[in-house]
Amino acid sequence: VAILLDEKHPDGTRLPFLDRPALTSLAAAQLALKYDLPMVPAYGTRIGDGSDFAVEYEVPIAHSNAETMTQAFNDSLSARIRTHPDQWYWLLDRWHGA
Repeated sequence: VAILLDEKHPDGTRLPFLDRPALTSLAAAQLALKYDLPMVPAYGTRIGDGSDFAVEYEVPIAHSNAETMTQAFNDSLSARIRTHPDQWYWLLDRWHGA
């Protein structure tokens, strides 16, 4: 199962994302904890002319609690964006109302 976690969630928890509070769903971490599943950050990076992608998987996020695990994901994604900002395509204000 893949879940996109960089979506603003109106009922989410305010967690830092790119050093700013952002409403973030805890659902992926809650599911991982409930069903004892790994939560693995995975990223598709455009290569060449953009019609091909390299998929990279990071090590699973250690089980703890939903908020801590989701923050670990936010930190992972923030690091990716800072390293390759040209790969992040975002049309919505992720922080509006956070």
